[in-house]
Amino acid sequence: MTVPAGSSLEEVIEAHKFPKAPEIPGIRTFTEKDISQVAALFQEYMKKFKIHPVFSEETLKQMLTPDEKSRFTYIVEDNGSITDFISFYLVPYTVPVSYTHLTLPTNREV
Repeated sequence: MTVPAGSSLEEVIEAHKFPKAPEIPGIRTFTEKDISQVAALFQEYMKKFKIHPVFSEETLKQMLTPDEKSRFTYIVEDNGSITDFISFYLVPYTVPVSYTHLTLPTNREV
């Protein structure tokens, strides 16, 4: 990591650290019981496009259910209704010719 001129490493770390608690009220990890509401949100959003995929609840469940290693899905719930969701997965890759880092994680949104 390169530290910008005029900054210390401690300042850069402080500026980029994660908050101790989620800042979005009602956010939590997706569970299988959420699939009906999430599928409805997904299908409704996709209707904005002339060409879009149509997935069954079963397929979406397979795509979105977290596995704690590479796939992560979170929902935002307000009074029992799911209002939003986000899903992403991590893809580790090898860094050639590096003695410091043998692999580095990366992520992709679904």
